[in-house]
Amino acid sequence: RGRFDIPVGTQDVRSVEGPNTAAGPVVISGVGFAGGSNPEFTQSNSCGAVLAVGARCQVNVQFSPTQAGTRSATLALAYANQVFPIALAGVGRQGALQVSSAALAFPATPLGGSALQQLTLSNTGNSPVELSTYSTEGADFPVNTDNCGTALPAGQSCALTVQFVPSGTGVRTGSLVVVTPVGNHTTTFEGVGTQGIAVFSPTSLTFGAVQQGSASSPQTVTLSNTGTAALTVGSVSVASGTTQFRQSNDCASVAPGASCSISVE
Repeated sequence: RGRFDIPVGTQDVRSVEGPNTAAGPVVISGVGFAGGSNPEFTQSNSCGAVLAVGARCQVNVQFSPTQAGTRSATLALAYANQVFPIALAGVGRQGALQVSSAALAFPATPLGGSALQQLTLSNTGNSPVELSTYSTEGADFPVNTDNCGTALPAGQSCALTVQFVPSGTGVRTGSLVVVTPVGNHTTTFEGVGTQGIAVFSPTSLTFGAVQQGSASSPQTVTLSNTGTAALTVGSVSVASGTTQFRQSNDCASVAPGASCSISVE
């Protein structure tokens, strides 16, 4: 019995040899594979048509797997009106990489913020996969590959962490290509960078003459958010050293497209 266990795309040769120990020459009627040919098993031999007494017959069997998995065949040596079978078994080994997603969509993220997603790599083959290179495009999407390293064992998975850190507003794009000897895998990234924009109206106020010790009628300044992210108002105050004016407001967090009022007197 001959057993092979090699990577897909390679070859291995095993030999079967036996002498003629009979009292006379043995007629060799054929050497081949029972049940038909198998393209992944081939043979060559030195047996000839007649094997003299004491001579030896050698059959070389080559296994050349073209895909992963177990293969079998039966080598048949026909002589002296009988068939001598030899069972052959071979395993083609090859890693098979699967990536959990071909595209990652990130939620709208304000400038200065970030969002995280994971991308899972799985080896569904029967041999380790070499993770030759991680090629990234798009500075808004840094990828942490520490969990996966440079090789992934058979039957194992690992997770890459992809971060969205928008450097500008609007649609941002990027991609990752995982390069391996068994094929390259591309995942695209997309996210939207947002930012709040404060617009004041009016931009100046003019008060009429006001008697000393009295207060003017209040005037209103509207703060509008014309951006694409919520606008957080930390505080509203009158410039330092200006004690004749005071303000009140209902501004805290202003949603996109919304506004708040600042009352000044």
